Amino acid sequence: MDSSAEWSHEYVREVCDVIWDVEVEYDLINWQVAGVYPWPLLRMPIYYAITQQRGFFSDPHPAKSETETSQKFEVPAAAQDVWRALQVRARRSQGGRTFWMRWLPGIGRDVLVTHSRKIGGIDVYTEAVARELGRNSLIVDRLPASKPSGLDLRSVLELNRSWMKKFQQQEITQADRDKISEVTRVLSERLSVDLSEFVESFEHRVTLLARQSASYARFFELAKTRRLFVTDSYFSTALLAGARAAGVRIIELQHGFISRYHLGYSYPRGQISPYVADELWTFGKYWKDETPFPTTLKTRIIGAPYVQKLASSFKNERVSNRVVFTSQGAIGEQLLPLAVAAARALPDKQIVFRLHPSESLSDFERMVAAESDRPTNFELSAREPNIFALLASADTQVGVFSTTLLEGMALGCKTAIVALPGFEYMQRVVERGDA
Repeated sequence: MDSSAEWSHEYVREVCDVIWDVEVEYDLINWQVAGVYPWPLLRMPIYYAITQQRGFFSDPHPAKSETETSQKFEVPAAAQDVWRALQVRARRSQGGRTFWMRWLPGIGRDVLVTHSRKIGGIDVYTEAVARELGRNSLIVDRLPASKPSGLDLRSVLELNRSWMKKFQQQEITQADRDKISEVTRVLSERLSVDLSEFVESFEHRVTLLARQSASYARFFELAKTRRLFVTDSYFSTALLAGARAAGVRIIELQHGFISRYHLGYSYPRGQISPYVADELWTFGKYWKDETPFPTTLKTRIIGAPYVQKLASSFKNERVSNRVVFTSQGAIGEQLLPLAVAAARALPDKQIVFRLHPSESLSDFERMVAAESDRPTNFELSAREPNIFALLASADTQVGVFSTTLLEGMALGCKTAIVALPGFEYMQRVVERGDA
């Protein structure tokens, strides 16, 4: 982009600036309620609520929302075995490996929680680390609701349910209720939105955070965990709070896009979040340079070898006229018409619109079917081939702020950024001349 005027739109930049200002004004990072810190739990949900009400974003994870179920979770037999082994450790451990460790490997110093999005059943973000940790680590799988097996986070909470009922939580005071009312009122006024739902749900959210974090802390203490490896920590506040309470060192593995405007990681006013990881292992140096992390967060570069590995699994040659639009839940519906328009305007190009794993193919098929004259050089793509193989075959990629854009650059794609809401994430990339 040649003109600074084209970057002049204020989408997420405006929202983030207001949130950061209010955080400082009301000292929200240090605000403690009933023994827990509620703001790290509320930060991202409030951001999403604001950006959706302002019409910037859609639901960032639409397919996940559709599959969520309120049915009672049945604890798998494998999880019950692990739990019984932990109880044995609590009763019998004498400082060494007890007898059950021979038949139940994995209860050791490290716990690794996998990501929920997998390729071919493999979590590409944690696979290499899990292999390095070996048999003395416990892999806790974030499994879809339809396939509960092994030990996952719901198992921990369900197995702790009777103990959690006895958990004595500190009182939520009227001053705390008044404070969340005032904070949401100020944010609502400054950004022209309605955040009253967060006042109504405040007590429930805090109570759940306190109970779940205490449950996770008990689990880590029983497992004698020293290190916890996680992805997307900003969606795992209770897990991190429990680890903190149990004295566990937290290491986060990068799984997606991080920038100055990602409120899961960015603290430009110098705040130190109580539930941020101790270390963040990143794909590369760029992420540290781009994002104002809390000063307590240490970073380490481990790369992203899965990109080349998965790209090479398909031996497709690069197609000079193939252009891939990379979608994502928050912005896909706004990007689709532009991709269709590009196909009409560029009949000599093959336009591929690649859906994010959280998006529903049937939804986009209906939107495309509604087009009066669908161009023959336009196609939707979902899941196969894997995204890396597709990008390795493409000449050009187009998107807004997907992690895939950076991965495509690593695979040699020319890159164009569309100035839709969220493009601010990629502004530095464009200014550097990389897109």
